[in-house]
Amino acid sequence: MRKNQIFRGARPNQIVRGAWPPYIRTSLAVCLAAFSLSGCVRFSIPAGQSAPRIERYVPEYQSPRFNGMPVINAAIEVDRFGTVAAFDTTEMVYSPGDSRLDAYNYSRWRAAPGEMEGDFLYRDLFRACLFSVVFPYAAEGRARFKIDGTVERFMESDGKSGSRAELRLFITLLDMERTDLPGHALFQRPYEAALPLSGNSAGAMARGMGRSMARLSGEILADVYKAARESIANTAGQLKRRGAGGRGGK
Repeated sequence: MRKNQIFRGARPNQIVRGAWPPYIRTSLAVCLAAFSLSGCVRFSIPAGQSAPRIERYVPEYQSPRFNGMPVINAAIEVDRFGTVAAFDTTEMVYSPGDSRLDAYNYSRWRAAPGEMEGDFLYRDLFRACLFSVVFPYAAEGRARFKIDGTVERFMESDGKSGSRAELRLFITLLDMERTDLPGHALFQRPYEAALPLSGNSAGAMARGMGRSMARLSGEILADVYKAARESIANTAGQLKRRGAGGRGGK
């Protein structure tokens, strides 16, 4: 039975369970009429006060340098990074402790953590000149190697010993020319950093997160470079052995 439905045979003035009394229905009708005439309701800000300004931040940092390292003659792509549900937001999340999460009221990240992390890692890889070609997400070029990642933690953590910018990434490096498993995935591993903040503010959090991202970026790029070189060397060795075996059988 729908709410407001009146049974046939009910006595006059009898209130049936599930029905609203006449005076409430009359009040609702008057309110709806007023809304329809006004078109919409606009909540104004008191005179002399302005709307709070939303400030947006990016955890900027200098790209790590890799000098004197031979360039790998192969293309690499940085895939679109994901973010776990708890941090998949532009809100600047912090934890005051006791497994609680909160956010700065009038401060936001410019983009979601996964999008920013993927963009910065692509920038760092391009500037490092470790590979002959570096493709961003959804590029039309064909890359031999692909980096996939997920942001698992991206927040300010407040404790008795101070506040820290906690960053946790899970990175996967794939060799797209290898179809065998587990050879297709060159590595899967977490990367973590928790560097101290200079204070409890959105600006301090952005600067601290930038330092955490810079540290992990250097570690990730070094591991990617090493794994890619080893994979290319292993593939070349396998092809050489196959070629030698074929000539010996003739």
